Amino acid sequence: MRCLFALILFAAGCVSVEKVTYRLGYSVSGYADFGRVVRIEAERFRVDVGERVSANVSGAYGKMSARLMRPLCVPERLLPLDEHTFTFRVDPEDPKGLYVLTAVVRTKSGQKLIGKRSFLSGAVLADFFRPDKMPAENPAIFVPQYLQSFRALGGNLVIFHPSVGKERPFYESGLTTKRVVPASDILELVLRECSRRGIAVLVSICWDRTTEMAHEERLASLCNLAAEIYFRYGSYPAFCGFYLYQKGSNRAFVELVRQVAAFLKRRINPGLLLACSAYVDDPLVAGYLAAVDELDIVVADTALMPLSDEEQTYYPVRRVADFTRMFATAARTYGKMVIGSVELSALPSLSANRLCSSTVVRDQLLALAASIPLDGLVLSSYCADVFVRREETAASAN
Repeated sequence: MRCLFALILFAAGCVSVEKVTYRLGYSVSGYADFGRVVRIEAERFRVDVGERVSANVSGAYGKMSARLMRPLCVPERLLPLDEHTFTFRVDPEDPKGLYVLTAVVRTKSGQKLIGKRSFLSGAVLADFFRPDKMPAENPAIFVPQYLQSFRALGGNLVIFHPSVGKERPFYESGLTTKRVVPASDILELVLRECSRRGIAVLVSICWDRTTEMAHEERLASLCNLAAEIYFRYGSYPAFCGFYLYQKGSNRAFVELVRQVAAFLKRRINPGLLLACSAYVDDPLVAGYLAAVDELDIVVADTALMPLSDEEQTYYPVRRVADFTRMFATAARTYGKMVIGSVELSALPSLSANRLCSSTVVRDQLLALAASIPLDGLVLSSYCADVFVRREETAASAN
């Protein structure tokens, strides 16, 4: 019995968890350096109302500027307290969410270097923006309308997912096999519109999915695309970090997260946020994942939506609380953000409109509320399952 109890504590992250090394057969250790890294150093990630935050910029010399994007507010330019220090105050009237600080250093040689740092005050409400599900025509109209609708719900964080589809990339990439013209750059459109509205953006990173690629080549491709995205779009005030496209539930997945996180924080910029979603097939993964130092956000993807009467018997919605609590206990022990997932879609056999009933959504929210206090929720997905279908229905009616 004592051994069983110790195992449960270990899985929940309540005891010290040793780092797990799992051989992937490849690594990012041999990659070339991307040059100087601008660091924004601050004491804490979580900030309180009324607190004055001081951030020191280091790593490069030159003409320096900084912009702060408060949640749901237009970005503001910060004046330096001294040569390398910027400060701001978390005002009581500020909406809750992520504060994103962007520093730009222009060196004497003309090089433009970007530094990032994010701070959390309160909770976030996130959504997966699905560029592969949006209507092909008039993206410049669709994106602002979607953001206006999502913001009206209280949304303050968008996960751009995926950045590369099987048929095309959703940004102007120079590394993918298939390319798009600048006019079809959906990522830049989303970053620009989110920056205007004060909505933070995590960009999903994956390998070049437009071509067949060996499994051992995917990590190198993923890291190269992440670097390309950051150096091309990192100056947007809304850009705060990355979301790992791949999900998993075993130690190989944890090691993948560890290598990607180390690459992003050490080779690109340590102030970037990294988020990932994990299933709960292996309870030990909660503790292993929490011990990844460079990982910032864990999305507890319970994947418990009933697909049949039999599965509903074994995985009732109320168990969402059990699995989310397991991830939250482990991750919060290490100071990470934990976001609960709310599933909005359902199979056609269960719902004529392919949406979860209001009762099921309510039960998920109550189950998440019964778990350890979370840092927010992510909808999966308001964009694809609600907004796009609503627009399609309205267009059909007209």
